[in-house]
Amino acid sequence: MTALCGTAVEHGEGWLVEGVWDAPFEAGEFHLREAFFGSGLRVDGDEVTACASTALVDRLLYSATGEHVVVSNSLPLLLAVSGARLVADHDYREDCRLAQHGISGPTHGLPVAHPLFDRFSILVHGNLVVGPDGERKELRSAVHRFASYDDYLSRLNGTLARLADNWRSPARCWPLTPASCVSAGFDSPAVAALVRPLGVRDCFTTRPGDDPPSSTIEDGAAVATALGLELHLLRPPAEVDELETYFMTATAEGSELWMHAAARRFASAPGVGLLFSGHCGDFAWQPSATDCPPGDVRRGDDSGLHLAEVRLRSGFVHVPLPFLFARSFEDLHRIARSPEMAPWRLGTDYDRPIPRRILESAGVPGRLFGQRKSAIFVYTYPQPYNRLLRSEFVAWLGARLPAARLCLALHHLFLIVDRKLAQNAKRVGLDWRRWRLPRPIRRWPLGGLEPRHLVFQWANERLAGELAAGLGPLPAAFGTR
Repeated sequence: MTALCGTAVEHGEGWLVEGVWDAPFEAGEFHLREAFFGSGLRVDGDEVTACASTALVDRLLYSATGEHVVVSNSLPLLLAVSGARLVADHDYREDCRLAQHGISGPTHGLPVAHPLFDRFSILVHGNLVVGPDGERKELRSAVHRFASYDDYLSRLNGTLARLADNWRSPARCWPLTPASCVSAGFDSPAVAALVRPLGVRDCFTTRPGDDPPSSTIEDGAAVATALGLELHLLRPPAEVDELETYFMTATAEGSELWMHAAARRFASAPGVGLLFSGHCGDFAWQPSATDCPPGDVRRGDDSGLHLAEVRLRSGFVHVPLPFLFARSFEDLHRIARSPEMAPWRLGTDYDRPIPRRILESAGVPGRLFGQRKSAIFVYTYPQPYNRLLRSEFVAWLGARLPAARLCLALHHLFLIVDRKLAQNAKRVGLDWRRWRLPRPIRRWPLGGLEPRHLVFQWANERLAGELAAGLGPLPAAFGTR
């Protein structure tokens, strides 16, 4: 086995890892733990186990060619070492969606152009074991039974205590510095309240201000102050550096560029960061029933996945706590609807009794959180914000489309018209979805694709080229580059 890894990856006898898990660090038995966040490799006899995070905000990608299997936690890195390329006219949105496909992951993989294979396979929420008999996937998680809120909270706190022992281990070469995210919703504040007793006092949050208009930013700072946390404010970045490219490479839709300041802080700090977030609270902690198959985990969006590449560059492990025991969602939803939770149930469309009870028990006034569902700093990426990166992207697009700038401007005009039609329809009580411009018309200026899809392909091609140049010659097992 040959491994390429970053300088801050921990290693022991027969294993290497960038992550945290709920067992002693020194043993390196993350491959057996349900509560594992990050990624790792372990050699046991004639088998190699590649471990993906329990959370569906990270993934492993791999290709198998004859006797060689190449696995990576980074898409541009796997492109670089294998010599594969993304398919130019392919729409990658569906291929990149993890949370909607559940713990089995997208079974069709990620299409690529390569002489020996036509796609990268995707692994989430478990292990890939490679041995003499080939490859097999293994789940590390199980469906647990929870009788009550106290039962669930006790199990959650016990797991958190073991995670804390792991990240504080003196055997680590690189100390982990934890922080949490705090919004004005339910999920991330509840996670911050759960990890505060473990010494997690730093948080990333938002506060309304004059620039940009306060209506676009929720007041997570009020919740963080009530929890006694040290605030690090997130604002739409006036300037973005080369880290922006990493925000574009994990998925072909959406963005979490609002975390740019957090990524920069982790990148400039010594050691490795540990970020606790509330992703998957929308699934695990809701009181209403869901059509998700029993024992699976399926969300409506892939928030959190956008950090999968930038976290590797900046140096932090992502721990979206609600993914723990999320396969037991039937019990969790039953508990949320139970009579014992009635004092924390509002009966509104945006209602999550479990995190509300966690927060109010931690002393946070209910008026400070969970009042309305909101999102902050939604960047749709018609093109990069960084001036130099934007010029590179337009030049790259110009090699594919004549008059690239005109095509981008025309697409933007179509979006404005589309938005105005929808707004006017809503204003007079019509179904706004029926009054939008047809999708083929919206996509026509850019050859049938959205700008965000093109940015995804350009960013991966750019980073893969940089990585390939920096890596130099590689063993033949890595591909045919």
